[in-house]
Amino acid sequence: MAWDAGKNVRSAPEVLRHFLDSGPIRMLFDQSPIFAYLKDTENRHIRVNQAVADSLAAEIDQVNGAPCAYWYPEHADAYFEDDLEVIRTGRPKTGILEPHRRHDVMGWIETDKHPIFNDHGEVAGVLVLARDVSEREYYRDLLQRTSRVKALEKMAAGVGHDLNNLLSVIQGELELRVHDKKQLSTVYDAVGRAAKLTRQLMGPVRSSREPLTTARVDRVVEEVRRLVRSSIPQQVVVRTESIGYPEARCRPLELAEALTNLFVNAWDAMPDGGSLTIITEKTRGPRGEPVAAIRVIDTGTGIARAHHEAIFAPLFTTKGGDGTGLGLSIARSLIRDMGGELVVESREGFGSEFRVLLPLADGPAQGSGI
Repeated sequence: MAWDAGKNVRSAPEVLRHFLDSGPIRMLFDQSPIFAYLKDTENRHIRVNQAVADSLAAEIDQVNGAPCAYWYPEHADAYFEDDLEVIRTGRPKTGILEPHRRHDVMGWIETDKHPIFNDHGEVAGVLVLARDVSEREYYRDLLQRTSRVKALEKMAAGVGHDLNNLLSVIQGELELRVHDKKQLSTVYDAVGRAAKLTRQLMGPVRSSREPLTTARVDRVVEEVRRLVRSSIPQQVVVRTESIGYPEARCRPLELAEALTNLFVNAWDAMPDGGSLTIITEKTRGPRGEPVAAIRVIDTGTGIARAHHEAIFAPLFTTKGGDGTGLGLSIARSLIRDMGGELVVESREGFGSEFRVLLPLADGPAQGSGI
């Protein structure tokens, strides 16, 4: 689609403004609910409509005449690449999916770009029409993630079945052949815990539905620390502290699995070394309710604010090919299934703090339970 900007018009801005002289075109441009931009060949906004100004929380006059990079510093160069293609070829380009910031929230737009010609047949600028498709892309991404998670569930169930069979054989051989159980108590206990974990893989994800019990969370922390001590990088210093020895209603085995994921995530964020501090205490939850808290604090690379919620989504990872994107998602799912919550505070470059918040126990603790 192309328009003749008219005769006897010399400068590019005049060509573009002349394009909007038609009353019906101006009305459609100004009142359209979709984003409409009239841009020159230097990536400047010659004119935008009210929808664009509203999305930037600005006045139209503030946007008109300004470089695209001023209002869209993150994406201006990428936007201009498509503009240049339209300018070079003189042909429209449609259906472009692009990231877009609206009201300081990142989303997606689908863009059509059309050349505007002057009286010499040269491209004087580009008309950009963009629709907000953030909701559509969210649900498309959610569907894809759900499909992938379902496939992982089936794979995990199969792996869990095979592992459980192998562990049952090992456990049986230990019972038959080892008369002094104290000699191999650590191995025997580890096999038992591994069997419990693999049984969780054999049903729908997080559907073990073992009953909630009472446990001192500092004991669960120490048990997990003991189990993973050989995996902790030498350059990471681990410190634990308990204030008041809080007792929580939880499933200790699942809490241990969640904490393992959090600990691994923490030292992965400290490739050059650092400190990992785990504090257990009684505190208040988001609604002022008393909770048992486990604070996992690292001095690692930190997390960008834009990713604070995304890190809990299945298959989202900031580790590239080294991450599965499942650890934090599984940890939050486990904790929420126990009536708790997992929250994060982090600043990029300054480390992170993950807080596990669990309901306080009503009765005496039964130990770690793992």
